[in-house]
Amino acid sequence: MIIRRIYTFPTATLYTEADLILTTAESAEEKPLIDARLEDGHVAATRALLSELNPDDDSTHLIRGLLGTMTQAQRDAIKKVNKFKTRARKSARLAYRGQSVLLHETFLIGNDGPADIGTMLQNADKLLASCSHADHAAALKKQGWIAKDNTDFAAAIAAAKEAFKDNLDKKADSKDETNDTTQQANALYLALLAIQNAANNEHDEDEPANRGIRAKYRLGLFPPNTPETKDPSTDPTTPPVS
Repeated sequence: MIIRRIYTFPTATLYTEADLILTTAESAEEKPLIDARLEDGHVAATRALLSELNPDDDSTHLIRGLLGTMTQAQRDAIKKVNKFKTRARKSARLAYRGQSVLLHETFLIGNDGPADIGTMLQNADKLLASCSHADHAAALKKQGWIAKDNTDFAAAIAAAKEAFKDNLDKKADSKDETNDTTQQANALYLALLAIQNAANNEHDEDEPANRGIRAKYRLGLFPPNTPETKDPSTDPTTPPVS
């Protein structure tokens, strides 16, 4: 069974907001207050979950579970693909400054999250296709991204596909990995909601002096207020919070 996300905003947003919320809950002033309202170790366990899903090394969180078994050639191949992804996205941001929908949907900015190696390379292919499209070539060239960059990006993707050929053949394993990381991301989301609820109960919204600390907990800002956001309490795929 495919496990689906119980939130509709980008997973990158989940990670960014999680770090802000957790940093506040871990502060010397807030830790005893929040710990007193939640199960023992809740905040620490949530931080550990975030660290597992989104390590500091941006080149590894997309291939979680494979890093320890990679050959040096595979590491080099992934590093090269990620280098071109970063350059392509930076060029797109400059070319289409402020056009968040286009950047998100066409250049996949903000779309990265835990995924198997096959999905990662599929996303690289999509990004390359957008960069190569005639509609974008002129705008990107004004920012220094040219046809040669597309050619080199394509070569890097092809080399990575060859380096991970055996992994890409294991589609069932890839699906299992995606399910696992999606379930963990769902658990992270629910754990953050619990921390926010504790903060909301601790810091009365009617007290003006609490405006600052409530903002640090991203109350009223996270989750993003969109009509598509699902209520975890009614979602049949909601995982239990341990």
